[in-house]
Amino acid sequence: MKLNIDSIIAEWKQDSILDETKLSTELARIPLLHSKYLEVYLTSKSKLISVTSSYNKLKFTRKKYFRGEMTREELLAHGWDQYQGLKMSHSEFNSTADIDPVLNDEWVKVEYWKGIVSGIEWIMKEIQNRGYTIKTMVEYNKIIMGG
Repeated sequence: MKLNIDSIIAEWKQDSILDETKLSTELARIPLLHSKYLEVYLTSKSKLISVTSSYNKLKFTRKKYFRGEMTREELLAHGWDQYQGLKMSHSEFNSTADIDPVLNDEWVKVEYWKGIVSGIEWIMKEIQNRGYTIKTMVEYNKIIMGG
């Protein structure tokens, strides 16, 4: 499975369907689904940690940039010109960081992976509850059949 929102949603749309005529098969599928989505969760969580780390490093570097504390070599390595404004305080930087296009590109990546991780956590909860759902369906069928 590709690790993007569209492919995860498409996979879950297929995997979430319960065949009411084969509840024992559906019950047996629970560990397989858990395994499948646990792998996706752990991979996504790892990617979230990676992009968060990259964001934090870039934020530190941008803070140095806006404070005029970068060396010529560091500026060249990033392809940035020397910052021409006044040296920013910590609070001024925090306000600027929210609208800095360089930081925002990385922030978007962090938020994207947070969304994927959150979605996978929700799917994992649904899989965890699947046994209860199947049990409820069996009990309902017993009532309908008069037994």
